[in-house]
Amino acid sequence: MKEAPVFRSVEQALHFSFLMEVEPATQQSQMQTLIDRMLEELGRAPQREQGTINFGGLTALEIRGQCAMVRGAVAHRLIQPEIDAVHARFGARATCQPAGVRGVRDYSLPLLFTQHDSATLAMAWSIYGAQRDREALPSRRIAAEYGLAKSTVIADTGRMRRMARMLEGRAIERLTPSFVADGLVAAEDDE
Repeated sequence: MKEAPVFRSVEQALHFSFLMEVEPATQQSQMQTLIDRMLEELGRAPQREQGTINFGGLTALEIRGQCAMVRGAVAHRLIQPEIDAVHARFGARATCQPAGVRGVRDYSLPLLFTQHDSATLAMAWSIYGAQRDREALPSRRIAAEYGLAKSTVIADTGRMRRMARMLEGRAIERLTPSFVADGLVAAEDDE
């Protein structure tokens, strides 16, 4: 019988793995372990909902190891523009997201009418920022702040968004065969 994959998709593997990068490694205290064991023996172990991620049999350290392997695959199996797109979308602001956003912007720059460094970076953050960042950077505000036409900002942001999606798509296509072979995600015909 084939073992179930850890993640449903490459996107889920990337999301979870980059999320784990910023979470502190914690261990269950001895007291909590003892309480859990006693509850289990009494048949009153807490019920855990079945999620969409299968960590059956993996320890917390092994889960962190799987996540590190996913992040390592990004670093070693993708070309730089694809790495930047993955970091921009899935990375944490405290680690790799800012460099990824700048990388996607730099890669998109030849396609843009606007060449102003800060304006194009604001456009990139309007795509990748947290919800509050995106709300704070509407096209109208970017246009007013940098003396640009709103239609130019909208067009350039659209070009950058399409380029980012294309790079993310290529990254996922490139990572899928190895993630399937490693048992991290299911092959499409297995679903």
